[in-house]
Amino acid sequence: MKVSEIQESDLQDYLKLEFNDPLIGIFLESAKSYVKSYTGMTDEQMDSYDDIVAVIYVLVSDMYDNRMYAQKNTKVTIAPNIVAKSILDMHSHNLL
Repeated sequence: MKVSEIQESDLQDYLKLEFNDPLIGIFLESAKSYVKSYTGMTDEQMDSYDDIVAVIYVLVSDMYDNRMYAQKNTKVTIAPNIVAKSILDMHSHNLL
């Protein structure tokens, strides 16, 4: 399978959803953008690596399961969601 062949219905099955959630399409496009920004690959380059499909599935699953920006990572500490933080970091123009 190629990244360009991933359908929302595939992800809905993977997440074991019993309904069509419109967030899946948003998360799919976000996951693709994340991989492209992180790696510098084009859509065509992403299609040439089968393992990138697994990454897209994992990212969509994480985005669906962890829909809050802050998450508890220990009993006391609350930290930002790692994927959300790294997306914002890639697009930040005001880093010191």
